[in-house]
Amino acid sequence: MARQQCPGHSLAGHFLNRRVRAVGPLVLVFMVLSVTGASLIVTLTGNNQKLLKAISDFSFAIGFGATGTLMALHMIGFAAFAILGWLIIGSLFRLYEKKQISAQSITIDAVWLLFGIANSVGLVFEGRWWILSGVGAFALYKLNEAVLFRALAVARRAQASGRRLLLLRVSALGKRSETPYDALGKSWRAVGSMQMIAGPDLATSTVEPHEFLDFLGGKLARRFIDSGQTLDLRMDQMDLHPDKDGQFRVMEFFCHDDTWKVTLARLADDSDAVLMDLRGFSPKNAGCIFEINELFNLVPLRRALFAIDETTDQPFLRQTMQQAWSQLKDLSPNRRLPEGEVSLVELSAISADRFSNLLYALCAAASADKS
Repeated sequence: MARQQCPGHSLAGHFLNRRVRAVGPLVLVFMVLSVTGASLIVTLTGNNQKLLKAISDFSFAIGFGATGTLMALHMIGFAAFAILGWLIIGSLFRLYEKKQISAQSITIDAVWLLFGIANSVGLVFEGRWWILSGVGAFALYKLNEAVLFRALAVARRAQASGRRLLLLRVSALGKRSETPYDALGKSWRAVGSMQMIAGPDLATSTVEPHEFLDFLGGKLARRFIDSGQTLDLRMDQMDLHPDKDGQFRVMEFFCHDDTWKVTLARLADDSDAVLMDLRGFSPKNAGCIFEINELFNLVPLRRALFAIDETTDQPFLRQTMQQAWSQLKDLSPNRRLPEGEVSLVELSAISADRFSNLLYALCAAASADKS
């Protein structure tokens, strides 16, 4: 299964070759500022006749025509503001680590900033200082946001009901693995945090901003758990508190062959609910068979939910679960139960009704008694 094969170069290849949704806002911020610089330098130059004449004389002297001069101005503005954009992304990274902003707020802020700057550029013809109107409007929006979040105690209300969800799945589901995660993440992150043992396929859709910047800085290897000591450190560093907007975070545990099993045991034991995506499950998924046995021994079945569809080998799944039940360890929380009852949810299609049923079942599982 994928988490048995998590070499750093494989994951890096996925970062390069596939769309990384969670860091889209950071890229958007970078591009907004770069394109703004390209447009702004042309606008400001056009409004200054002396500067425009000096640039034109120099350009024609070195053989640039009107088109070449215009392209050069755009490139200079783009490059200058790209440097500014990179510095701002570094600042956003630090703010994200300090929980001053969230992944969701970065997305919304980027949209606001784009709207404000795009509309302020056209106002430059009324006066050069109008270029700051978009930034001023953005600052006013951020002030109102901070006041309202504080007044409504959004983070404190979220913290009071926070739950931990462990997400497991069959390897190599590709887009089928991303789709339920996208839908679930938008809803569950308002309820509690999510943890997962991430393989390369799911990591590309769940990567957080700080992980993307680690990749760019060549520090991605430090995200991998290579020993029990590293696992202890990652467990101590788990962020289980909501951001200011009430959204909890997703924590990925990138593991090697010899660490994913002990990581699974630690996460399963501490989670309020477990969702195991068994779409595509068959006898070849030895890792998932091990996980099912571990869940039966570590997690009360009332707190576990198993997702299936038409690609699940249900007779083999029933056989696997029956065998896991017959081999329960003495310390299993399910040992005292007269019979094993598991909760299955059909995910053949992500319809509104089925997704509502999934969320309801997860909330019920997370609220169940852990004993």
